[in-house]
Amino acid sequence: MSGDSCETTIMGNPLRRANRGKVVVITEPPDGRPQYNHRWRNMNVKKGTFRLWVVLSVFFVICVAVVSYSDIRIEFRNANTDWNAIATQFGGTNLVPADCEKARGTLERDYTRDADGVCWYEFSKFRSLYPEYKDVSDKELDRRLYEKAGKPLAEFHPWAKVSKTAGIAIGVPLGFLALGWSLFWAFAGFSSKPVAIPSEHSRSQDVP
Repeated sequence: MSGDSCETTIMGNPLRRANRGKVVVITEPPDGRPQYNHRWRNMNVKKGTFRLWVVLSVFFVICVAVVSYSDIRIEFRNANTDWNAIATQFGGTNLVPADCEKARGTLERDYTRDADGVCWYEFSKFRSLYPEYKDVSDKELDRRLYEKAGKPLAEFHPWAKVSKTAGIAIGVPLGFLALGWSLFWAFAGFSSKPVAIPSEHSRSQDVP
């Protein structure tokens, strides 16, 4: 160190300064990228966290699909099954309820009556005694008669189940994405501005 100037080295980069009215002017390196003194300069936290979210989201969607597949498959099968045809195929009969006060036919021959006061017809017998329902499909007639008797059938809505499952599979990851973005935005307010480090490209400039 001479009497006129001194040289100080900071992190391997020489910093020249003069004692006689000179100040240091920091310039950017040739590649145009300023050098900063903070420990995370080689790590992109946001990009890494986003990629982790993508991986976990795909894994979550696959898990939901695997767990829900069996129930959705059964729902579609029940919705598209003609139970009257199956009963006939295996030698059984499909019974439908009717209001006993408006019953047609002869008791024990055309229909039966249970302890709850509901009359039961074989499906084919009901069709012959109630011709006004000839334009109604078997499935729809079943639904109407059971609902009218206060014994509604379980209805199957497979596409509603698919929509609900998809909402869970997509909505949960999106919710975590929104939460993560909000946290990054909030904590960004506490971050300080990086400090530039002088390098060998620094130069001295006389004070006017």
